[in-house]
Amino acid sequence: METLEGKKFAVKVAAGTTHDSQLRLKGFGLPVGPLGERGDLYVKIGVSVPKELTEEQGRVVEQLRACGL
Repeated sequence: METLEGKKFAVKVAAGTTHDSQLRLKGFGLPVGPLGERGDLYVKIGVSVPKELTEEQGRVVEQLRACGL
């Protein structure tokens, strides 16, 4: 992730998070008020699925499917 100010950091996304979900990161937003306290940063999750898989990726998907995932 990169903030509006150009700072980079990692965000852990929980398993099962769906497309268009929104995460709230407290204190990672822009400075607010005379003391410069940071607001919250809202992140919208966008999930993209490839149209084609490699042979190895296809095998992994089949293994997951066999496990019921």
